[in-house]
Amino acid sequence: MAAKYGATIVPFAAVGVDDSLEIILDGEELKKTPILGQMVSSRAAGLPQARRGVSAAGSGTNGEEEQESFISPLALPKLPPRRMYFLFQKPIITSSQDLEDRVRCEELYNEVKGQVRGGLDYLLSKRKEDPYEDFGKRVVYEATRMGQQAPTFPLP
Repeated sequence: MAAKYGATIVPFAAVGVDDSLEIILDGEELKKTPILGQMVSSRAAGLPQARRGVSAAGSGTNGEEEQESFISPLALPKLPPRRMYFLFQKPIITSSQDLEDRVRCEELYNEVKGQVRGGLDYLLSKRKEDPYEDFGKRVVYEATRMGQQAPTFPLP
């Protein structure tokens, strides 16, 4: 898809979000709730689509195509909150010419997948070494330093 439009891909890794939120109902479950369902569906229908022309084939009630929509899940924070870590990787340039070369497409896919996996592995290993990953230690550090953010690890 990126190569079709000559888009630049920026691989991204995130650790800690799953540990910080409890998903109560996902988007599909919300649509099925008696009172909220119609409201969230109509709000989602009014939002611009991120990927125009994309539909979920066969996902309608009788196998017909249904337009893709995003409905944010209903989530509650887990306590105590966990520290979140994010890493943007080196951009990968694509071009429409990449579409003509199946081997190049496979290389691009593997490069993106490898960078994301590498970023996740890096963040997970560094999280284990972070002395302020624990909420209590982080709050004490930041409270005693006039709101200065607790340090973390250097980026690669």
